[in-house]
Amino acid sequence: DYMRDTVREIDYAGKRILCAGGEVPFDYCIIAAGSTTHFFGTAGADRYAFTLKSLDDSMVLRNHILTCFERAAHVADDEARKRLLTFVIVGGGPTGIEFAGALAELIRGPLKKDFRRLDMSALRVVLLEASDRVLSFFSKKTSDYTERLLKKRGVQVVTGGRVKEIDYGKVALADGAVIPTETVVWTAGVRGEEVGGVAGPFSGEKRIKTDDALRVRGQDRCYVAGDLAWLEQKGAPLPMIAPVAVQQG
Repeated sequence: DYMRDTVREIDYAGKRILCAGGEVPFDYCIIAAGSTTHFFGTAGADRYAFTLKSLDDSMVLRNHILTCFERAAHVADDEARKRLLTFVIVGGGPTGIEFAGALAELIRGPLKKDFRRLDMSALRVVLLEASDRVLSFFSKKTSDYTERLLKKRGVQVVTGGRVKEIDYGKVALADGAVIPTETVVWTAGVRGEEVGGVAGPFSGEKRIKTDDALRVRGQDRCYVAGDLAWLEQKGAPLPMIAPVAVQQG
């Protein structure tokens, strides 16, 4: 059966899920609410940055990118054109890497053909990563290969690029640099989606800590799977990526 409702509380002892419209009894419960964007308190990020957590997000971003090219093709001011054709991706993890590469291919392929009269010399795709390398939780060999491939596709990779503030028309970095842009895509982090009344223990990323069997610690019949699960191996939590969730399933 399927029911759409808002979870208010999970009663572990009574084996029931209390919802806004009633309650659902269970023998076993699997919590798989996933994740949501984590801005780490960065000023202006929630207001001015695009996110990539849903199909709706991607459609809004696609339309915005096309609009930027259409506006740039007719604007007379060079600085305004550069700002429209500068695309900043914050976060050098798997999502940021994939999006930066796909965007570079889209721009230098179909969009370049569609906007033949547009001066592409002002175009920039900038990937900002706060740590010293992209894909930091993979091997350094993988990180170096990925960075070389991105640069080959025209992506400007900036490591150590910690974002201080995002405002209308610009991104300010912690080192004082400012990047004028009309497009900031935030892929820098996620945290667990909050589920009403779920008892912890929680990690700092709002993920629910589990044992090796993916059970909520201290509970025999309630499990957590996907991004919401905090499962440690070799002293570190497994990353919030699809292959981990598939293996959990």
